Amino acid sequence: MKAGWKRNLLAITCVVSVVGCASPKNLVLHVDSVPRGATVCSNNGINGRTPFAMTYTPTAEEQKSGYANPGPITAHWISGAEKTFVNTAFPLDHGKPYTLILQRPTGAKGLTTDAQYGLQVEQTEALQTQATTQREQLDFQRNQAAGDMIRNVNFYPHPNPNDYNVYVVTPRY
Repeated sequence: MKAGWKRNLLAITCVVSVVGCASPKNLVLHVDSVPRGATVCSNNGINGRTPFAMTYTPTAEEQKSGYANPGPITAHWISGAEKTFVNTAFPLDHGKPYTLILQRPTGAKGLTTDAQYGLQVEQTEALQTQATTQREQLDFQRNQAAGDMIRNVNFYPHPNPNDYNVYVVTPRY
């Protein structure tokens, strides 16, 4: 009977130590704004210009509570409008990225300027995506062409036995 009691105590101790020692994981936060193009700052300084992704490591207290709060976060738009978001808490559900959408303050002057700049940001992002897609397509085509060239040649070991990585390549006819 005493052995069973000790085994249960050992099992409980192991569970507590595993749960208590869980290390915080980095979370991916996607930060965006309406309109886009706001510069986002936090305690760590400037984080980026929306839209962007950043990593956040929850504190031990946040791990215990089950909620992360990377705030306060301040968004600065090009017109000079700004807004500080104090409570940006979200549940810790590891493995899922989170998106924070920062809304421009209503009634602040310069909405047209910010909207035009946001449109430029979106157009630039679309052009960058298009350029990346084209670059990937060209890389694929080059790799296919290189594969065709390799399939159409003969490889012969180099006559010098000391050069193990050198081959003589001749085209197949």
